[in-house]
Order: sequence, then structure tokens, then C-alpha cells
Amino acid sequence: MEDIIILGAFAVIILVIVILFLFRSFVQPLKLDIIKKNIDEGNYAAAIRDLEEYIKKDEKNSLAHLYLADCYYKTGKKDLALVEYRQALALGKFSNQSIEKQARYRMADIYISMGQIEEAQKEFLLITKIDPNDYVALFNIGKIFYERNMRDNALGYLMKAVKINLSFPDAWFYIGKIHLDSNKYSEAMNAFINCVKSDPKNYEAHYNLGIIYKAMNNTVKALQEFEIAERSSDNDLKIKSIYQIGLISADSGNYDKALNEFQRALKYSNEENNTTVAIRYALASLLENRKQIIEAIEQWERIAQFRPNYMDVQEKLARYSDLRMDDKLKDFVTCSTSTFEILSQKVLSELEYDVIDSKIIDDSTIHIVALERSGKWGTVRQGKVFVVVTRSGEPVEDDILAFIVDKVKSLHGIKGICITTSKFTPKAIRYSENRPVVLIDRTELTKILRRI
Repeated sequence: MEDIIILGAFAVIILVIVILFLFRSFVQPLKLDIIKKNIDEGNYAAAIRDLEEYIKKDEKNSLAHLYLADCYYKTGKKDLALVEYRQALALGKFSNQSIEKQARYRMADIYISMGQIEEAQKEFLLITKIDPNDYVALFNIGKIFYERNMRDNALGYLMKAVKINLSFPDAWFYIGKIHLDSNKYSEAMNAFINCVKSDPKNYEAHYNLGIIYKAMNNTVKALQEFEIAERSSDNDLKIKSIYQIGLISADSGNYDKALNEFQRALKYSNEENNTTVAIRYALASLLENRKQIIEAIEQWERIAQFRPNYMDVQEKLARYSDLRMDDKLKDFVTCSTSTFEILSQKVLSELEYDVIDSKIIDDSTIHIVALERSGKWGTVRQGKVFVVVTRSGEPVEDDILAFIVDKVKSLHGIKGICITTSKFTPKAIRYSENRPVVLIDRTELTKILRRI
């Protein structure tokens, strides 16, 4: 009788074990299938709740951890997702390689979002061990090497990517950037051309092609590429493209177009940065050459607010400091060439000289031959004087004074006069000592103009 009881007990135990086995083999997977359906339908909250309960009963189920990781990933809880992905992969490999690849891609994405690019790179490397022909993973490895400033390593992986997929624009783009950084224009150009063939809307690639063509003096193609790049929705890239169009226009002598392009670029700008500073400086230089000095000063002042020591901005502002305050001097500098000549003659008249000959040398320089008045009624004329009037804004050097002294000698004159809207260099001042040349700088000129 006891034997029968013992055998019955054993039978019950075996039956329980079988039932548990069948439950684990059929019922639990069925439960996971139901949870997976919730995940596929986007019911992540319910799926997370069920999975957390499920894992309490079967904490070593890698698929449950994977599903939970997916739910966390989809709902933006990336730190929790990372923990679950690690747990799922640690519990064992999945029979379907695509499942592991997706998990590792998502882990890499999480690491990148956390700024841990080297950890992300490790995941991409593991993906290439699962699938050596995964060109996207190879590209990401190369891109991360590029960001880590390891260009040779980056180029190796990027070339592997395009060898597998010749029409992979992202890889060609970074290959182009690497070659452009090394000034290998031919290789860079080939890479960027391959990039835009597959992705015509990669506007940064078009911009870089413009830079290359410009460096190769092919301005026609450079302009074409910059005009395409200008279509970008990236405001910074748009501004840089328009700026380059302006520079090419200025270099080719089309100053009106250059002026318009620089001004147009600044209209797109929402803040001051290195690019806008460069644009303002180019615009100011153009305005200065066109004698639009007040407008140029406005640009230099904007630059000085953001980058006080940029180029020669402080020197420019100092040079035209009087102009910012005195309307008479401003008119003298900014007026037309014909008016500049008339005003120069009036200055000589105010100094009691009668002009007998006047010649416009250029927009900034007038040469005048005059006679010095003498006597109470100004009727007695004496010796000739030779005068140079300059409004270039540049400090006058001693070579200009030497030229004046030579002209005085050739005219058998009594002296020379140099009138400038700027100042004289120390060397020029020393040269004038003990020589028949009178120096009139902007301070003295301003006083004379106020009397006219």
C-alpha cells in the first residue's frame, strides 16, 4: 500500500512538471505573442506593464527583455531601454540575426544621443561582425572616426561602404570632406559629384563643390554650385552661399551685384557670427571704395561690437572718426568726383590761392596748380604752388611729399601743399621738415571746410 502511495506521489510530481513544462513551452510564448501584438499596435503602456510582470516570473527570458527595451525605446525612455537591451543580449544570441542587428542599432543610437560616440562605434563594429556587408554600419564607423579626428581610419571604412554600395551619398559626402580638408581637390570633387548624383538635395555637397571650383578658378561652375546651395533650408549654409556669390561678383568687377549679394546675405542673418562679420567687412570695403563712407562706418561699428579686434576695423574707425561727427568733412569725402574738385578749389581759395589748373587723377586725388595771392586787394600775384588733395583715407606717406617737391621744382614754384582727409605718417612729417611743403591734415581741413 505504501508503495502505491509513493508511486502515486511520483506520478503527481511528474504530472506537475509536465504541466509546468507545457505551460512554459506554450502558454508563456502565447502570452509574449499577445504582448508583441500590443507593441505592434502602439499600446506601449499596456505592453510595458505586462512585460514587467512577465519578467518577474521569468527574469531570464531574453525575448521579454528585448520587447521591454523596444517599448522603452519607442517611448523615449532611452536610459531604461539601454539597460534592457544589454540584458537581452547578455542572456543569449537570437536565432534571427536581424533582431540582434536592430537591437545594436538602437543601442548605438542611444549612445550617440548621450554623446558616447565611442560606445556607439563599438556597437556598429559588432554589427559588421554579424553582417560584414552592412554598409550603413561601415559608414557610421567611418563617420565617428571622422568626428574623432581620425581621418585615415574614417576614410578606410567609408571606402568599404561605397565599395558595397556605390550609390551611397552620405559616405561619398564624408569622403569628399576628408579630401577637401587635405586640399586634395580632385579627389574631393569626384566624391562630392558622386554624392549629388544620388542625392541632388545635399546642398552642403554643392557648396563644397563651389568652394573647389572657386579654388580652381572655374568661377562659372562655382557660381552654379553656390546658387544651388543657396536653396538649402539651412539658414547658415544659405548665408555662406550668397556670401560666396558676392565675393565672386566683386572679384569679377561686378560691384553692384556684389553689393546686393552681401546685403541680401545679411538680411537672412538672425545673429552675429564669424560669417556675418566676414560679410560685413567685405561689404564695408566695397562701400569705402564707392565713397559711401558713412554706410561703411556703420558696418565697421557693427563688427567692432562683436569682434573688436577683427582685421583693421579699429584703424578704419579711427581713420574716419572725424567723419562720424562733422558733416562738412563727410560731404567732402562722400561727394561726387566733380564736386570733390570744386570743393578742393574752394579750399585753395579760402587759403588765398587762385587756381590756374586743376586735374582729376582719380576719384580720390586732385592735382592743382595755383598762384599765391599778395596785397590788400588780392590783385598782385606771386609764385606758383603745386597742391595734392587726397581723400583716400589712407595716411599720407613721404613718397607723396617727395612727388610734390619734385613737381614744385619742375614748375619753378615756391612751395607745395598736401591736403588730406586722413593724417601724415611720422616719416612724412619728418620729411617735410626743412622742405618747401605745407601739410594740412583732416583736423585743419575740417576747420577750413567750416569756413567755406
